[in-house]
Amino acid sequence: LCRLINEDVNEQVMQVLGPEDLQSIIYKLEEHEEFFPAFQAFTNDLLEILEWFFAFRRGDEAWYENKGMSQ
Repeated sequence: LCRLINEDVNEQVMQVLGPEDLQSIIYKLEEHEEFFPAFQAFTNDLLEILEWFFAFRRGDEAWYENKGMSQ
């Protein structure tokens, strides 16, 4: 049953996507694997800066205590 379902899904994917589409998707995924870690670190740093900024503007002392910081 699983094999039949998988074959059906594979057939449907092949009907929707051509070989060029599949190659393009593979290329984008490989690109993503290569560059994502750097962007993830940047995003995390930016998120922390923004959280700090908004906590500072709100005077959110609980946020500072949770992060082990003082105002």
